[in-house]
Amino acid sequence: RREYWLRCAELHASRPIIGGLESAVVRLSATLSAQHPTPYEVLFSESRLIDGYDSVTQSRMSRDLVPYFQAIRERGICLRGRPLQDVFGPVDYLDFRDSISDDVDWILEAENIVESPFYGVLNLCRSLWVWSEHSPRLAPSKEEAGEWALGVLPTSQSDVVMEALDAYRSSSRVSPEDRKTAGREWDRSALLRFRDHFRGVRESS
Repeated sequence: RREYWLRCAELHASRPIIGGLESAVVRLSATLSAQHPTPYEVLFSESRLIDGYDSVTQSRMSRDLVPYFQAIRERGICLRGRPLQDVFGPVDYLDFRDSISDDVDWILEAENIVESPFYGVLNLCRSLWVWSEHSPRLAPSKEEAGEWALGVLPTSQSDVVMEALDAYRSSSRVSPEDRKTAGREWDRSALLRFRDHFRGVRESS
C-alpha cells in the first residue's frame, strides 16, 4: 500500500497538467456490491497529499467512491480484464445521494461557491439531475448536467450556468493559483443567488 501511494505521489509531482491525480484501490467484493461507505486498500488524492501516507490509511473507509463506481458503469472503458459490469455492481440510489451530500453541503456552506465557482455551479447542476430523478443515469458529466440544467432552472440562473460551462470548456492556460476560478472575474452576487436558490431546492428535495 505504501509503495503504491508513494508512486502515485511521484506521478502527481511530475504530472504535465495542473489538475491533480486521484486513485483508489478497492477489493472486488466491495465493488460488486457497491458498498457504501466503501472499504479501500489505498486512496490517493491531491487534497490529502500534505498529510502524508499514514493519514489516509487509518480508517480505510470512504463515503466518496460509489459515484465513481456508477460513472464507471455508465461511461467507463475497460482497458484490461473483466467486463465492467462483472466488476462494478449496481449503485443504490439512496447511497449515491448520500455519497454526494457532503460535497453539496460544502458548496452551499458560507461563500464556498465564490471560492470555486465553476466547480460549485456545475456540481450543483449534477446534484439537481440526481434529485430530479429524470434519468436512470446517475452520473452525468459536469458539461452534460450544466446543459441540462439550463432547460430546467429559472432563466435568472442561466447566466451563471453558462459562465461556468464556458470556464469548464475553456482551453486557456491558467496558473495553479487561478485554477479554482479559471483565471476569471466572477459575479459574486450572482453566485450567491445561485447558492441560495439551491439551498431552497435542497430543502425541498
